[in-house]
Amino acid sequence: MSKKVRMARAAAAQSAQPTPGAAPKAQPTTPSTPPAASVAKATNEPKAPKAPAPAKYVSESVIAPFGRKMRVAEYQDHTFQTNDQPDRQLTDEELAADWQGQFPRAVRFSAFHVKGARRDYNVARHSRTFAALGRPARPSVEYIIVEGKRVRVTDIPKTPKPPAKATPDAKAPSVAA
Repeated sequence: MSKKVRMARAAAAQSAQPTPGAAPKAQPTTPSTPPAASVAKATNEPKAPKAPAPAKYVSESVIAPFGRKMRVAEYQDHTFQTNDQPDRQLTDEELAADWQGQFPRAVRFSAFHVKGARRDYNVARHSRTFAALGRPARPSVEYIIVEGKRVRVTDIPKTPKPPAKATPDAKAPSVAA
C-alpha cells in the first residue's frame, strides 16, 4: 500500500471521529437506500428451510434384522455375514452391484472394493458395529461360478506348481564332446 493511500485513510478515519466538545453532526434529511445486507436483517421474514443434504452414505431401504437404515460399512459387513447362506452366496461383482443398489449416490463399487472390505471385515476392523462382535466365527470368502455352480474359493483344490526346470548355470563350464 502506498504512502498516499495510508495518509488518505488515516485522514478519513480522523475526520469520522467526533472531536470532544464539538456539536454532533446533523443527519441528512433525505432518505437513503440502505445497503443490501441491512435490508435482509431489517425484514423479519423467516428463511426458507434448506433441503436436507442427500444421505449418500445411508441405505435406501430398511434392513430387516436391524429394523433401520444402515451406513455403508455396516451394510457391507452385514452382506459378508449373510453371504454364506445357501440362498445368497454372491460373487464379488454381485456384492458390488448389491451395494450400489443400496447406496446409488456413493462411489461406484467394484470387486476391488469388495476385496478390501472383506479383508478388513475378517480382522474385525471394518465397521464399528460389527467390530464390537470381534472376529467373525467363519471368515467371509469369495465365491466364484464354476461350471454353473457357486463355489467357495477355499473349497477349490490348489494345483501344485510344476517343478522348476533345471537350467544350466551360465558360469558352469560346458563339457565338449
